[in-house]
Amino acid sequence: MSTGIGETDFMIAVAGGAGINCANRLMERKLNRSWFMAVDTDVSALARCAAFRKITVNSRETGADFEQRVSPLLGHRRRLFVIAGLGGEAGSSFALWLAEYGSRRQMSVECFVFLPFLFEGARNQRADETLEKLEPIVYRLHVFKNDDLRNRNLNAMTMTQVFDVLHDAVFCRLAPCLEQGG
Repeated sequence: MSTGIGETDFMIAVAGGAGINCANRLMERKLNRSWFMAVDTDVSALARCAAFRKITVNSRETGADFEQRVSPLLGHRRRLFVIAGLGGEAGSSFALWLAEYGSRRQMSVECFVFLPFLFEGARNQRADETLEKLEPIVYRLHVFKNDDLRNRNLNAMTMTQVFDVLHDAVFCRLAPCLEQGG
């Protein structure tokens, strides 16, 4: 797993608010904060994130600008795990940019994405469009549907508890990849 002092052959990149929330939960489960890079347009959301590396992105920034800032952080890594909620601007845009970047550099890219609730309207169309673009470029795509989770005997739970279950599911899928080398 390690390629040098404090370095690994992978990075866990989280994008947008949902990705940041998941990252914080994963770090509570003892995943090393140095493995994480958080990307968002919201400075206050990044301030609440425990990730070691944080990138504030301007919403007018181009993909090339974004890649120029991400490239030194990803460097020689062979694997990229992307975690994001799809449907919002930050999660959808940056998850796709990260996946495209990793794919062009022959990294093994694995995405963990959360789809919006049906009541979120237009976010669903954006999420579907992003999923269509991700599917052909990633090694593995883990899709978590918020509505499915909410409907599975979890109706008595608060939204915080529902998202805790969701983040635990991500941990259960991600941890073995880190332990076994992908």
